[in-house]
Amino acid sequence: MKNLLIFIAFFGFIALNNTNFAQSDTTKYRVIKNDGTQFIGILLKNDAKEVILKTASLGEVAIPKHVIKSIEKIDASEIQQDGAIWSRNLLPSRYSITTNGFPVRKKEGYLKIMPVGLDFQFALTDNWSLGGMTTWYGVPAIITTKYSHEISPDLHISAGLLYGNLLYASNIFGTGGSFTTGGGIAFGNITFGSEERNINVSGGYGFVHSLQNEFDPMTGQFIGEEITGNGTGMFSIAGMARISEQATLIFDSMGLIFDGEIFYGINPAVRYMPKQQNIWQFGFGMFGYSEEIIPLPIPMISFTKVFIK
Repeated sequence: MKNLLIFIAFFGFIALNNTNFAQSDTTKYRVIKNDGTQFIGILLKNDAKEVILKTASLGEVAIPKHVIKSIEKIDASEIQQDGAIWSRNLLPSRYSITTNGFPVRKKEGYLKIMPVGLDFQFALTDNWSLGGMTTWYGVPAIITTKYSHEISPDLHISAGLLYGNLLYASNIFGTGGSFTTGGGIAFGNITFGSEERNINVSGGYGFVHSLQNEFDPMTGQFIGEEITGNGTGMFSIAGMARISEQATLIFDSMGLIFDGEIFYGINPAVRYMPKQQNIWQFGFGMFGYSEEIIPLPIPMISFTKVFIK
Protein backbone atom coordinates (compact mmCIF):
# COMPACT_ATOMS: atom_id res chain seq x y z
CA MET A 1 0.00 0.00 0.00
CA LYS A 2 2.92 2.32 0.75
CA ASN A 3 4.28 1.91 -2.80
CA LEU A 4 0.86 2.71 -4.25
CA LEU A 5 0.56 5.92 -2.22
CA ILE A 6 4.05 7.04 -3.29
CA PHE A 7 3.19 6.43 -6.95
CA ILE A 8 -0.09 8.33 -6.67
CA ALA A 9 1.61 11.26 -4.94
CA PHE A 10 4.29 11.41 -7.64
CA PHE A 11 1.73 11.40 -10.46
CA GLY A 12 -0.36 14.02 -8.70
CA PHE A 13 2.71 16.28 -8.54
CA ILE A 14 3.22 15.90 -12.30
CA ALA A 15 -0.45 16.51 -13.10
CA LEU A 16 -0.81 19.63 -10.97
CA ASN A 17 2.64 21.13 -11.52
CA ASN A 18 2.26 24.44 -13.33
CA THR A 19 -1.52 24.05 -13.65
CA ASN A 20 -1.80 27.79 -14.15
CA PHE A 21 1.05 28.02 -16.62
CA ALA A 22 -1.16 29.31 -19.45
CA GLN A 23 -0.85 32.78 -20.83
CA SER A 24 -3.45 35.31 -19.80
CA ASP A 25 -4.40 36.18 -23.39
CA THR A 26 -8.05 35.19 -23.62
CA THR A 27 -8.78 37.02 -26.88
CA LYS A 28 -7.60 34.25 -29.19
CA TYR A 29 -10.14 32.28 -31.18
CA ARG A 30 -10.14 29.16 -33.31
CA VAL A 31 -12.11 29.31 -36.56
CA ILE A 32 -12.79 25.96 -38.22
CA LYS A 33 -13.93 25.90 -41.83
CA ASN A 34 -16.30 23.32 -43.30
CA ASP A 35 -13.36 21.53 -44.93
CA GLY A 36 -11.58 21.20 -41.57
CA THR A 37 -9.04 24.00 -42.08
CA GLN A 38 -8.29 25.87 -38.84
CA PHE A 39 -7.18 29.44 -38.21
CA ILE A 40 -6.11 30.74 -34.81
CA GLY A 41 -5.70 34.37 -33.88
CA ILE A 42 -7.13 37.52 -32.37
CA LEU A 43 -10.70 38.24 -33.47
CA LEU A 44 -10.81 41.61 -35.24
CA LYS A 45 -14.19 41.40 -36.92
CA ASN A 46 -17.23 39.14 -36.79
CA ASP A 47 -20.35 40.15 -38.70
CA ALA A 48 -22.94 38.55 -40.95
CA LYS A 49 -20.57 38.38 -43.94
CA GLU A 50 -17.12 37.51 -42.66
CA VAL A 51 -14.72 36.92 -39.79
CA ILE A 52 -11.32 38.59 -39.71
CA LEU A 53 -8.54 37.09 -37.59
CA LYS A 54 -5.08 38.44 -36.88
CA THR A 55 -2.90 35.33 -37.03
CA ALA A 56 0.74 34.92 -36.05
CA SER A 57 1.88 33.42 -39.38
CA LEU A 58 -0.42 34.90 -42.03
CA GLY A 59 -1.32 38.27 -40.58
CA GLU A 60 -4.93 39.33 -41.05
CA VAL A 61 -7.13 36.64 -42.61
CA ALA A 62 -10.67 37.25 -43.84
CA ILE A 63 -12.93 34.18 -43.84
CA PRO A 64 -16.41 34.26 -45.44
CA LYS A 65 -19.10 33.40 -42.92
CA HIS A 66 -20.78 30.77 -45.13
CA VAL A 67 -17.66 28.53 -45.15
CA ILE A 68 -17.25 28.56 -41.36
CA LYS A 69 -18.23 25.48 -39.36
CA SER A 70 -17.51 26.87 -35.90
CA ILE A 71 -15.92 29.73 -33.97
CA GLU A 72 -14.69 28.95 -30.48
CA LYS A 73 -12.74 30.79 -27.86
CA ILE A 74 -9.47 29.11 -27.01
CA ASP A 75 -9.25 27.91 -23.41
CA ALA A 76 -6.33 29.27 -21.44
CA SER A 77 -5.16 25.70 -20.81
CA GLU A 78 -4.58 25.22 -24.54
CA ILE A 79 -1.92 27.95 -24.70
CA GLN A 80 1.52 26.71 -23.76
CA GLN A 81 4.48 28.55 -22.27
CA ASP A 82 6.17 28.91 -25.64
CA GLY A 83 3.02 30.37 -27.20
CA ALA A 84 2.06 27.22 -29.08
CA ILE A 85 -1.63 26.36 -29.09
CA TRP A 86 -2.81 22.78 -28.75
CA SER A 87 -6.15 21.54 -29.97
CA ARG A 88 -8.72 21.09 -27.21
CA ASN A 89 -8.70 17.87 -25.22
CA LEU A 90 -11.84 16.12 -26.45
CA LEU A 91 -11.84 13.44 -23.73
CA PRO A 92 -11.18 15.32 -20.48
CA SER A 93 -14.00 13.68 -18.51
CA ARG A 94 -12.66 10.13 -18.62
CA TYR A 95 -9.59 8.26 -17.42
CA SER A 96 -9.15 4.54 -18.11
CA ILE A 97 -12.15 3.35 -16.10
CA THR A 98 -13.35 6.13 -13.82
CA THR A 99 -14.71 9.57 -14.60
CA ASN A 100 -14.22 13.00 -12.99
CA GLY A 101 -15.84 16.39 -12.40
CA PHE A 102 -15.65 17.59 -16.02
CA PRO A 103 -18.80 17.17 -18.11
CA VAL A 104 -19.22 15.77 -21.58
CA ARG A 105 -19.79 19.01 -23.46
CA LYS A 106 -23.15 19.76 -25.02
CA LYS A 107 -23.57 18.34 -28.54
CA GLU A 108 -20.66 15.98 -27.94
CA GLY A 109 -20.34 12.30 -27.11
CA TYR A 110 -18.00 9.37 -27.51
CA LEU A 111 -17.89 5.64 -28.21
CA LYS A 112 -15.12 3.66 -26.52
CA ILE A 113 -14.23 0.25 -27.97
CA MET A 114 -12.35 -2.21 -25.75
CA PRO A 115 -11.42 -5.89 -26.06
CA VAL A 116 -14.10 -6.71 -23.48
CA GLY A 117 -16.90 -4.55 -24.90
CA LEU A 118 -18.28 -1.06 -25.54
CA ASP A 119 -18.79 2.15 -23.58
CA PHE A 120 -20.65 5.23 -24.83
CA GLN A 121 -21.58 8.60 -23.34
CA PHE A 122 -23.39 11.64 -24.72
CA ALA A 123 -24.44 15.00 -23.31
CA LEU A 124 -28.09 15.74 -22.57
CA THR A 125 -27.34 19.29 -21.36
CA ASP A 126 -24.25 21.37 -20.59
CA ASN A 127 -23.74 19.50 -17.30
CA TRP A 128 -25.69 16.25 -17.54
CA SER A 129 -24.63 13.16 -19.51
CA LEU A 130 -26.09 9.72 -20.08
CA GLY A 131 -24.56 6.53 -21.40
CA GLY A 132 -24.02 2.85 -21.02
CA MET A 133 -21.54 0.02 -21.30
CA THR A 134 -21.62 -3.71 -21.88
CA THR A 135 -19.50 -6.66 -22.90
CA TRP A 136 -19.62 -8.25 -26.35
CA TYR A 137 -21.95 -10.87 -24.80
CA GLY A 138 -24.45 -8.24 -23.72
CA VAL A 139 -24.06 -8.91 -19.98
CA PRO A 140 -23.89 -7.09 -17.78
CA ALA A 141 -25.78 -4.19 -19.38
CA ILE A 142 -24.89 -1.01 -17.46
CA ILE A 143 -26.57 2.39 -17.57
CA THR A 144 -24.56 5.42 -16.42
CA THR A 145 -25.45 9.02 -15.71
CA LYS A 146 -23.51 11.97 -14.27
CA TYR A 147 -24.18 15.59 -13.35
CA SER A 148 -21.23 18.01 -13.23
CA HIS A 149 -20.80 21.47 -11.72
CA GLU A 150 -17.99 24.03 -12.04
CA ILE A 151 -17.07 25.74 -8.78
CA SER A 152 -14.09 27.56 -10.33
CA PRO A 153 -11.98 27.09 -13.49
CA ASP A 154 -9.67 24.77 -11.53
CA LEU A 155 -12.26 23.03 -9.36
CA HIS A 156 -15.08 20.81 -10.63
CA ILE A 157 -17.40 18.37 -8.88
CA SER A 158 -19.83 15.75 -10.11
CA ALA A 159 -22.15 13.02 -8.87
CA GLY A 160 -23.52 10.04 -10.70
CA LEU A 161 -24.79 6.49 -10.75
CA LEU A 162 -23.94 3.27 -12.56
CA TYR A 163 -26.43 0.43 -12.52
CA GLY A 164 -26.00 -2.91 -14.26
CA ASN A 165 -28.02 -6.07 -14.64
CA LEU A 166 -27.24 -9.60 -15.81
CA LEU A 167 -30.46 -9.65 -17.87
CA TYR A 168 -31.05 -13.08 -19.45
CA ALA A 169 -27.90 -14.53 -17.83
CA SER A 170 -29.37 -14.18 -14.34
CA ASN A 171 -31.15 -17.50 -14.81
CA ILE A 172 -27.75 -19.18 -14.91
CA PHE A 173 -27.33 -18.29 -11.25
CA GLY A 174 -30.65 -19.83 -10.30
CA THR A 175 -32.44 -16.58 -9.54
CA GLY A 176 -35.47 -17.47 -11.63
CA GLY A 177 -35.84 -14.03 -13.19
CA SER A 178 -34.33 -11.89 -15.91
CA PHE A 179 -33.89 -8.64 -13.98
CA THR A 180 -33.21 -9.84 -10.46
CA THR A 181 -29.41 -9.99 -10.32
CA GLY A 182 -27.38 -6.83 -10.66
CA GLY A 183 -25.66 -3.99 -8.89
CA GLY A 184 -24.33 -0.49 -9.17
CA ILE A 185 -22.17 2.31 -7.84
CA ALA A 186 -23.31 5.71 -6.57
CA PHE A 187 -20.33 8.07 -6.71
CA GLY A 188 -19.08 11.63 -6.31
CA ASN A 189 -15.97 13.33 -7.77
CA ILE A 190 -13.79 16.30 -6.86
CA THR A 191 -11.39 17.37 -9.64
CA PHE A 192 -8.51 19.82 -9.20
CA GLY A 193 -6.85 21.40 -12.24
CA SER A 194 -7.66 21.99 -15.90
CA GLU A 195 -8.90 19.70 -18.66
CA GLU A 196 -5.26 19.21 -19.70
CA ARG A 197 -3.70 18.55 -16.26
CA ASN A 198 -5.75 17.41 -13.30
CA ILE A 199 -6.07 15.04 -10.39
CA ASN A 200 -9.36 13.57 -9.20
CA VAL A 201 -10.52 12.10 -5.90
CA SER A 202 -13.76 10.17 -5.78
CA GLY A 203 -15.74 8.10 -3.32
CA GLY A 204 -18.86 6.04 -3.55
CA TYR A 205 -20.93 3.10 -2.48
CA GLY A 206 -21.08 -0.13 -4.46
CA PHE A 207 -23.94 -2.59 -4.07
CA VAL A 208 -25.16 -5.89 -5.52
CA HIS A 209 -28.52 -7.63 -5.22
CA SER A 210 -30.11 -10.89 -6.24
CA LEU A 211 -33.38 -12.75 -5.88
CA GLN A 212 -32.69 -15.90 -3.88
CA ASN A 213 -35.23 -18.67 -4.26
CA GLU A 214 -35.63 -22.42 -4.24
CA PHE A 215 -36.79 -24.56 -7.14
CA ASP A 216 -39.52 -27.13 -6.44
CA PRO A 217 -39.12 -30.02 -8.94
CA MET A 218 -42.61 -31.31 -8.12
CA THR A 219 -44.39 -28.16 -9.24
CA GLY A 220 -41.72 -26.81 -11.58
CA GLN A 221 -41.89 -23.44 -9.84
CA PHE A 222 -39.61 -21.29 -7.73
CA ILE A 223 -40.63 -20.85 -4.10
CA GLY A 224 -39.34 -18.94 -1.10
CA GLU A 225 -38.31 -15.83 -3.06
CA GLU A 226 -36.22 -13.28 -1.14
CA ILE A 227 -34.22 -10.32 -2.36
CA THR A 228 -30.78 -10.09 -0.75
CA GLY A 229 -27.92 -7.69 -1.25
CA ASN A 230 -24.58 -6.40 -0.01
CA GLY A 231 -22.74 -3.10 -0.25
CA THR A 232 -19.35 -1.59 0.44
CA GLY A 233 -17.46 1.68 0.29
CA MET A 234 -15.39 2.46 -2.80
CA PHE A 235 -12.74 5.04 -3.66
CA SER A 236 -10.54 6.21 -6.53
CA ILE A 237 -7.60 8.52 -7.18
CA ALA A 238 -6.91 9.38 -10.82
CA GLY A 239 -5.39 12.06 -12.99
CA MET A 240 -4.06 13.08 -16.37
CA ALA A 241 -1.19 15.23 -17.62
CA ARG A 242 -1.02 16.25 -21.26
CA ILE A 243 2.61 16.26 -22.35
CA SER A 244 2.28 17.11 -26.06
CA GLU A 245 -0.25 17.88 -28.78
CA GLN A 246 -0.93 14.17 -29.26
CA ALA A 247 0.05 12.46 -26.00
CA THR A 248 -1.42 12.42 -22.49
CA LEU A 249 -0.30 10.47 -19.43
CA ILE A 250 -3.17 8.78 -17.57
CA PHE A 251 -3.31 7.27 -14.10
CA ASP A 252 -6.41 5.54 -12.79
CA SER A 253 -7.24 3.46 -9.74
CA MET A 254 -10.23 1.93 -8.01
CA GLY A 255 -10.52 0.34 -4.60
CA LEU A 256 -13.05 -1.13 -2.22
CA ILE A 257 -13.14 -2.10 1.42
CA PHE A 258 -14.32 -5.62 2.25
CA ASP A 259 -14.02 -7.48 5.58
CA GLY A 260 -11.46 -4.99 6.85
CA GLU A 261 -9.22 -5.46 3.77
CA ILE A 262 -8.57 -2.90 1.03
CA PHE A 263 -8.67 -4.34 -2.48
CA TYR A 264 -7.61 -2.11 -5.36
CA GLY A 265 -6.56 -1.96 -8.98
CA ILE A 266 -4.24 0.57 -10.62
CA ASN A 267 -3.98 1.45 -14.30
CA PRO A 268 -1.24 3.72 -15.69
CA ALA A 269 -1.62 4.42 -19.41
CA VAL A 270 -0.66 6.65 -22.34
CA ARG A 271 -3.33 8.27 -24.48
CA TYR A 272 -2.37 8.92 -28.12
CA MET A 273 -4.40 11.18 -30.42
CA PRO A 274 -3.24 10.90 -34.06
CA LYS A 275 -6.39 12.84 -34.96
CA GLN A 276 -8.32 15.01 -32.55
CA GLN A 277 -11.46 12.84 -32.62
CA ASN A 278 -9.63 9.48 -32.77
CA ILE A 279 -8.05 8.51 -29.45
CA TRP A 280 -6.00 5.40 -28.67
CA GLN A 281 -5.03 4.41 -25.16
CA PHE A 282 -2.39 1.87 -24.13
CA GLY A 283 -1.73 0.78 -20.56
CA PHE A 284 -1.75 -2.08 -18.10
CA GLY A 285 -3.63 -3.00 -14.96
CA MET A 286 -2.37 -4.40 -11.66
CA PHE A 287 -4.27 -5.55 -8.62
CA GLY A 288 -3.51 -5.63 -4.92
CA TYR A 289 -4.89 -5.86 -1.42
CA SER A 290 -3.80 -4.08 1.76
CA GLU A 291 0.03 -4.12 1.71
CA GLU A 292 0.48 -6.47 -1.24
CA ILE A 293 0.51 -5.77 -4.99
CA ILE A 294 -0.14 -8.75 -7.23
CA PRO A 295 2.60 -8.65 -9.91
CA LEU A 296 0.32 -9.58 -12.78
CA PRO A 297 0.34 -6.77 -15.38
CA ILE A 298 -2.65 -7.06 -17.70
CA PRO A 299 -2.39 -5.15 -21.04
CA MET A 300 -5.27 -2.73 -21.59
CA ILE A 301 -6.00 -1.08 -24.93
CA SER A 302 -8.94 0.96 -26.19
CA PHE A 303 -10.03 3.16 -29.09
CA THR A 304 -12.36 6.10 -28.55
CA LYS A 305 -14.23 7.96 -31.28
CA VAL A 306 -15.45 11.41 -30.24
CA PHE A 307 -18.54 12.77 -31.96
CA ILE A 308 -19.25 16.50 -32.28
CA LYS A 309 -22.55 17.69 -33.68
